[in-house]
Amino acid sequence: MSGPNALPTENFEILLPRLITILELVQQSNAPQLGQHRLLISQATNELKEHLRKAKEVVDALPGGDMCIEDQDEVISMLEKMRDEKRTQLEHFSQLLDSNASISDREKMEIE
Repeated sequence: MSGPNALPTENFEILLPRLITILELVQQSNAPQLGQHRLLISQATNELKEHLRKAKEVVDALPGGDMCIEDQDEVISMLEKMRDEKRTQLEHFSQLLDSNASISDREKMEIE
């Protein structure tokens, strides 16, 4: 989706690299420099927290219901497609249940 109310992705794109940095630091084993290593992990964690805070602010500031017509149409089409797929799945499931029920009925009759 694009338009004047598009989500500024740069606030979110930085999160994964920050998390990877933390994971890499945690997996490193620098026993002789344990204090310095902990400091690096702490700094990286604080940076991630700050970026998460900024991303949350962006999300909280998003206007609700102010999508342009093209974006609304895109969302509606997507939802209609999902609805149709779910209907198809339910119909298929219902047919399976019906066929299983008729098989079960036949088996009961054969046993009697």
